[in-house]
Amino acid sequence: MARIVKKVTVFLTIAVACNLALLYVAGAIFDRPAQAHIDGPRRLVVFAAHQDDGVIMAAGLVMSNRNGTNDVVYLTRTEDDVLAAKRARDAFQAWRLAGHHVALHFLDFVSDRASWTVQKQERAITALTEMIDKLKPDLMVIPLDEGGQLEHDLLGRLVQEAIGDRQIEVWQAAEYNPYYIASRTPRKILWLLVRLMPFVPYKDLNYGLDPGKQHQLVMSPE
Repeated sequence: MARIVKKVTVFLTIAVACNLALLYVAGAIFDRPAQAHIDGPRRLVVFAAHQDDGVIMAAGLVMSNRNGTNDVVYLTRTEDDVLAAKRARDAFQAWRLAGHHVALHFLDFVSDRASWTVQKQERAITALTEMIDKLKPDLMVIPLDEGGQLEHDLLGRLVQEAIGDRQIEVWQAAEYNPYYIASRTPRKILWLLVRLMPFVPYKDLNYGLDPGKQHQLVMSPE
């Protein structure tokens, strides 16, 4: 009996592995995300919750918009004044590597997941609205609501509130790419595999289950 169970287990393991491999290969060959292009100079504004997010979300996009204007708006700051100043300096230094001018704006809402009251959110919407009216973007990048970091998801929703009925093109950028995470964090591999299994309902499109609705920015080695 034990030998039969062992053989069945091995067979099922191989079958699942083959199934996953076929899904991955088929997806890579037949269902690739479209390439994202900036046609002509744009008035680009990137909204980021924290200093690292703007680079993660849209550094390549900013670098490809060399003939346009590029602004990055940070929603939050840490409560520690010394650390906040250091992170601001780091942000300027990081964006300087883009090779052309990037204007940075700091709204300075204190970063604290527990403190985002309705009143604070309303103040943030007002500040974001004023920034949109000031910068007059024709293309905006905001965080995708991924059910991940609270202030990332919150900022995406607040900016959409601030946009109102303005006609502005908006791109939502994911930060929790599962392939990147799984390749560097072994315990996340199972988390990735579950989302590739057939018949598992999972609606968040940013994780690769519907590449037809995603865009991929292709950058040169340089």
